[in-house]
Amino acid sequence: MAGEHGNNDNSSVNTLQAAVVEIRRLQTQIAAIEAERTNEKEKAKLISEEEEGEGVMDVQPLAQHLWDAQVVETIKVPHLPTFDGKTDPREHLMAIGTQTAIINAPEHLKCKLLAGTFKDVALRWYMNLPKNSIENYADFHKKFIHQFAGSKHVKVTSTSLFSIRQNHGESLRSFLARFSEATIKVSNPNQEMFVAAFHNGLRAGHFNESLAQKPASSMQEVNKRAECYIKGEESNAEKRQRDVKEKEYVGRTTRAPEHPRLKAGGHQGDPWQRHHGKPYRQPPRREFRNHPANEDLTPLNASKVYVLNEILATGLASLPPRRTSNIPMGLDDNAWCAYHRCRGHSTEKCFRLRDLIEELIKSGHLRKFIDDAAQGQEPRDPPGPNREPPKGRISVNTIAGGFSGGGESSSARKRYVRRAISEIYLVRQPQPLDVPDLAFTAKDGLEVAPHDDDPLVIQVQILNCDVKRVLIDSGSSADIMYWEAFKAMQLAEEQLQPYSGTLVGFSGEQVDVMGYASLLTTFGEGSNAKTIK
Repeated sequence: MAGEHGNNDNSSVNTLQAAVVEIRRLQTQIAAIEAERTNEKEKAKLISEEEEGEGVMDVQPLAQHLWDAQVVETIKVPHLPTFDGKTDPREHLMAIGTQTAIINAPEHLKCKLLAGTFKDVALRWYMNLPKNSIENYADFHKKFIHQFAGSKHVKVTSTSLFSIRQNHGESLRSFLARFSEATIKVSNPNQEMFVAAFHNGLRAGHFNESLAQKPASSMQEVNKRAECYIKGEESNAEKRQRDVKEKEYVGRTTRAPEHPRLKAGGHQGDPWQRHHGKPYRQPPRREFRNHPANEDLTPLNASKVYVLNEILATGLASLPPRRTSNIPMGLDDNAWCAYHRCRGHSTEKCFRLRDLIEELIKSGHLRKFIDDAAQGQEPRDPPGPNREPPKGRISVNTIAGGFSGGGESSSARKRYVRRAISEIYLVRQPQPLDVPDLAFTAKDGLEVAPHDDDPLVIQVQILNCDVKRVLIDSGSSADIMYWEAFKAMQLAEEQLQPYSGTLVGFSGEQVDVMGYASLLTTFGEGSNAKTIK
């Protein structure tokens, strides 16, 4: 028992010693790792301090003699363009070379100025060059061109210019500038090819006609001749823009307010219901106005606008009262009716004006606007069962009238008298006629002034009236239409034009004149009829 107990004690001691040894070994390894990390940090710190202490000269690609050369203080450094590696390097070298030549810069200054223009990609390329690798400006020039050769402009041939066309709406100035820019890229410039390509791409117009009639010999001549056409084109564009603005302004100031239109479903929106208190209902077909068809109307030889002007000028009718509302009378908001003085339909399509003209024609007015008035025929009545019965002409038994000897004014009558006195007529002796005793003979015509107003009593047709016993006399009291005859002819008072004259009787009494009217009068019948005003 005692021996077994001793063995157990020895094994426990051995295990404890082994654990202590392992712990010490691990501690030694940890200390070694920490020491290694400390050394690395110190090395990194030393390297960083060395890099920070390193000067620009230690990484400068320029050779030592170029960098150390002194710049004269009197030299004024010009403003130079920068280079980022995306443009043509030859263009940049040309710009730098021109500026350095102006100040007569030495070689070391040209190298420094060129390096000072770099930025972005170009600057990073320059910084990565080996130290002191640039010996002179020619070497710098060569390396720079070689590095950025991919950014050089590609030269093209003259034939590629024939694909350049003036776009629709492109101005001559813009097309000329775009074409001139394209000619710069051509490897072998040829002025004749340039002119031919430009003329080929030019759109039709006045300048195209000018080049076709007189071809240019060079692009310089094209530019010179295009100046006047460019000025004219730009002037026209400015005036068109001005006219559009003025038209828009006039449209805004004169446009009638928009109103709801009839919808496709045959009803109108809320404005109708708010105004009338009930929804809009389409009226049945029988409630629409039954206007006659166009073929049932008397054909006119002038537009309805011209006929309306004649109606208003002669006072046959007046315009209806102007509408108080701005609601269009029709569905065409852009159409204008001169009769109703509103929008919605045109004057030529106005039913009311058409009916008015037809009514006046049936009453004997407006005969000069119908196709068969010159032949003395009556206006045609519309055919069909619904036509109105023909109206008989009014018969007026008494009238004395017509301006004697020349016209309405005293000056016209004086001209007539002077002309009648000065005229000499040579007539042959008429053949003797076998006529009744109650007739005018050749003897009766002796010593009678030609075209004189001898007293006559005739029957004529004035408008739609058969006027009998018309006295045509050159006496002092002959230019008269009595008021009873005027009313019997059913003429409107609006047809009377003002007249400033006064009638004087044989006993000296004076009578004021109400006015005068110029009416269509037909003399004769059938083929011998003639209508005058």
